[in-house]
Amino acid sequence: MRKSTPSRFQQFVGNSAQCKSLILEGQNLGSEGATQIAQNLAHNSHLKVLSVEDNSIGDEGASALAQALVTNQSLKTLNIQNNKIGVAGIQAYVNVLKSNSTLTALNLEGNKFGEEGAKVLAKALAENTSLEKLFIGYNNIGEWGVAALAKALETNKTLQVLDVGDDRYPEDCEKKLRERILRNQKLAKEKEQNKKIPED
Repeated sequence: MRKSTPSRFQQFVGNSAQCKSLILEGQNLGSEGATQIAQNLAHNSHLKVLSVEDNSIGDEGASALAQALVTNQSLKTLNIQNNKIGVAGIQAYVNVLKSNSTLTALNLEGNKFGEEGAKVLAKALAENTSLEKLFIGYNNIGEWGVAALAKALETNKTLQVLDVGDDRYPEDCEKKLRERILRNQKLAKEKEQNKKIPED
């Protein structure tokens, strides 16, 4: 881990109310660096975007960031793709997706959680009411992982983008995903239009 990382986080986030975005991609943070960032993130009230892509944070680092999001109420976008995150790391996001009401975009591409991780995410998505974009491609989630996600979208009415990568899945699974995502996009559009209608 580069020793400057925690101080950089403090400089750009902890001491600046103007900082809305922090990009620390390919910085060799490891789990230790991610944990230190998480400790600061837990009580941060202005950061909107955090990207720690390609830092080998693993399950431990991913779990630390997830724990921070239990209390953080400002972050809207989290990018943790390409970080060697397995099922244990994904499991940590169950409570986040069930309780956090501010996170709207989550990028989990290029990790290693497979079908089992996708099923874990699906259970949490079924109860989530705020996430709008989820990227989980290149995780070998398999047919049953996609089926679980399609099932979750029976009740989830807010997710408008679900990117499962370039792999092909059975047509019935892909059809269900498309139909339910289109339904959610339509609902979001109607909601936005209703906001513009002045009350009597």
